[in-house]
Amino acid sequence: MQLIFRLLTTTVLVLSLSACALSYHPDVNQGNYVTSEALGQVEVGMTRQQVSFILGTPVAASPFHENRWDYVYFLESGYQENRRAHAVIWFENETVARIETRIAPSN
Repeated sequence: MQLIFRLLTTTVLVLSLSACALSYHPDVNQGNYVTSEALGQVEVGMTRQQVSFILGTPVAASPFHENRWDYVYFLESGYQENRRAHAVIWFENETVARIETRIAPSN
């Protein structure tokens, strides 16, 4: 009888601890964290260095598109809605020519 009680207690303890481990979902951040406020500071005519100071180094700088910087952000959250942001900065003569926001940045 005592053996059955110990076995049952151990089983319940192990199952309850494993349930706690399964409920934890860490947030996974990928890319550049781009906010509307930071993106609003970038203006046409700024240099690459100024843009890099405000937004950081771009995640994707293609060798085929030297005049384009892509800022991509994705947050996979265990407890909130997933967030995505994508901004493209186009340069002409080493200064910002235009700014595109394909998916609205989340604050």
